[in-house]
Amino acid sequence: MTNLNATSLVVVTLLFGTTLTLAEVQSPTSQTSSPAENPSLQEPLSPVAKPVPLELPEVVARVNDEELDREEFERAVQDIEMQTGGAVLPSERDVVYRQALERLISYHLLAQESKNRQIVVSTTEVQQRLARIRLQYQTEEAFQQALAERKITFDELQNETLADMQIAEMVKDEVSSLIAVSDKNIEDFYIQNAPEFKRAETVQVSHILIRVDQNADEQTKRQQRTVCEVLLRRLNNGENFATLASQYSHDVSGKNGGTLGFISRGELVPSIEKVAFALAPEELSAVVESPFGFHIIRGGEKRLARTVPFDEARTTIRGFLEEQVRQEETDTFIERLKVLAKIEIFF
Repeated sequence: MTNLNATSLVVVTLLFGTTLTLAEVQSPTSQTSSPAENPSLQEPLSPVAKPVPLELPEVVARVNDEELDREEFERAVQDIEMQTGGAVLPSERDVVYRQALERLISYHLLAQESKNRQIVVSTTEVQQRLARIRLQYQTEEAFQQALAERKITFDELQNETLADMQIAEMVKDEVSSLIAVSDKNIEDFYIQNAPEFKRAETVQVSHILIRVDQNADEQTKRQQRTVCEVLLRRLNNGENFATLASQYSHDVSGKNGGTLGFISRGELVPSIEKVAFALAPEELSAVVESPFGFHIIRGGEKRLARTVPFDEARTTIRGFLEEQVRQEETDTFIERLKVLAKIEIFF
């Protein structure tokens, strides 16, 4: 579900997490997680954080006399959960909650500063942004349900969208002139990170997963294998792979027609990898068993191992380095606002 509150639209996209990872420099094409990957697993969080009480106060903080209430804070926590793909674990609660509060405080400081500077965004631009948000939902009912789940009204969304756009304009004005990446910077990065531009052999893979718990009894396993075999017969009779994947696959990739993107050796469990690299493009496997259940795998394009040439990597490296500078300058800007602000935290 698309995030609808302010912290997701600006603080996350502009300030927290926009910096590209080196993996994205290596491969700018996004890939869907494989079934061998747990989407909820993230980089370990720092274990050091001031304990957060189980019962939060109605007002969690005050930024220059503007109160940040518990409901808004809980939405900020929910944003982090949506980004990381799962509920906050008890062992990570203190760190995640402090992180969410830091994001929220930064957002309010930026919103206040944009108002002080009287940043202008036209009503037309706001309405266009809202229209794009609406288009991410198939029906008006689904859009209204998303608003209800986020506990905000359409008017609040409209106000927050305006604030988001004002902040974005202000941050751009503040840091754009400071972003400079030279050709030498790009060349040095390419040379210093040469191993990162080596590409292993890859194959484009799609699959349909009928999930089975590893501890399931034999009867359940036989039943699920039968489901997979029936789907394979339908595919062999000419039915569309992507359609059946979207309808029946138990993997998140089903939403994308079952595609896992390009997979390198070592990224999938051995039973799936062996089959995936052996299949010809568009060829279907027999039913394959893995620790996740039963799969039908469809082969795709194969790419040989190679080194990405500098000319091909140049544009992506430039974007990566510019985003690093933008992030650093934005963080510096926020720190300047914090120094001048009166910030009170109530837990």
